Amino acid sequence: MPQNMNTWTSGLLFPEGPVLMPDGSVLLSELTGNRIAQVWPDGMKKTIAEPLGMPNGLAFGPDGYLYCANMGGLSKPSIMKDVPGVNVAKLAYRGGSIQRIDIATGEVVDVVTECEGFTLPAPDDLIFDAEGNFYFTDIGVMDHDDREGDETGIYFVSHDLQTVKRLVRSMVPTNGIGISPDGKKITFVRGKGTFILADIDAKGKISKERILSNGWNPPSDLAWSP
Repeated sequence: MPQNMNTWTSGLLFPEGPVLMPDGSVLLSELTGNRIAQVWPDGMKKTIAEPLGMPNGLAFGPDGYLYCANMGGLSKPSIMKDVPGVNVAKLAYRGGSIQRIDIATGEVVDVVTECEGFTLPAPDDLIFDAEGNFYFTDIGVMDHDDREGDETGIYFVSHDLQTVKRLVRSMVPTNGIGISPDGKKITFVRGKGTFILADIDAKGKISKERILSNGWNPPSDLAWSP
């Protein structure tokens, strides 16, 4: 382990989507634990909310609520029956969604569940732009043997939640998402390690995709360095 790294806690059930808090703690999702947890450097842990399905990417919206890309669960949750701490019943597939979470009360509300008349398969990561709109990737995977059958992509949601549209269609899973500080470029990972940079035009459309890197182990989260 590098000298500048240390372990805060252990025993988390597939941690994802870390969000740094003002007090130095971190909010994260436990993908197979149906939990949003807050973790402090001294190892203290606190359950913030318990969404059903599989909570993944997290981001705070301009309204102060925490937003979660929930993959919906597994169509065959029994594959996790021997994993300590996993509640198989809570992993049963319920459809993907974007959820709004009140971190003070733990209330979880589904705010986006479909696009263009189709249920979201498995939202994975999300990020807000400077205007309060957000983008999210959908990995489209409920179980490994269903991987090739799901149509996935990148979606746009307006700040008032009234507009939901798919900007990129793909038969290959999309994962991780980042937006440049000026809001004009977007990054994401497609498939098994293709790191892509694209432009966002004034109407929110994505164009001019180019490959930045290819063939490496894909990350599950992305962040843009200023």
